[in-house]
Amino acid sequence: FLGVPRGAAPSSKALKRHLGHYFDSGIPLTVQLLGNDADSLAETALRLWEYGVSSVNLNFACPSKTVLGSGSGGAVLKNPELLYTILESIRRTVPELCVSVKLRSGFLSAEELPEIMDAVRSGGAHWVIHHFRTVREMYDPVPRTTALRRFSRVRELLAGQIFFANGDILTRPDAEEY
Repeated sequence: FLGVPRGAAPSSKALKRHLGHYFDSGIPLTVQLLGNDADSLAETALRLWEYGVSSVNLNFACPSKTVLGSGSGGAVLKNPELLYTILESIRRTVPELCVSVKLRSGFLSAEELPEIMDAVRSGGAHWVIHHFRTVREMYDPVPRTTALRRFSRVRELLAGQIFFANGDILTRPDAEEY
């Protein structure tokens, strides 16, 4: 997990200091990025690629008040055009990099899903981790039927694309039901 502030992509030296033991391990590495500035995120992705990272995951799901206050995490869902711009910028800068997104069912409402998923698809995400709650719902209980309906909607909207269901899947029967 790496926060990328607006206009302040971490230097190669800072990345090496923070993640070097992972880079040196030889283990395939996915780095989750959190931010809202397309240029800084793309520059960070390029530097990570240069260190041998083959995959980044963009966190557009975090409902933390601190993260939302910075306009990152789940706050990006309020602006699907920004989500698209971030994805497109990274894909254009580092075409070989696998880019995935983690997101929720919307910021305020699951009615936002079609526009969000259009941005994800158009932006070129390779795969999606979808948490069924909205950002506003935080970690509140959501009826299982609602969760299943939201997962089904994402499957429809991302037909043919890989996606993983996320949230309250605690047992094998849970996973099989979702």
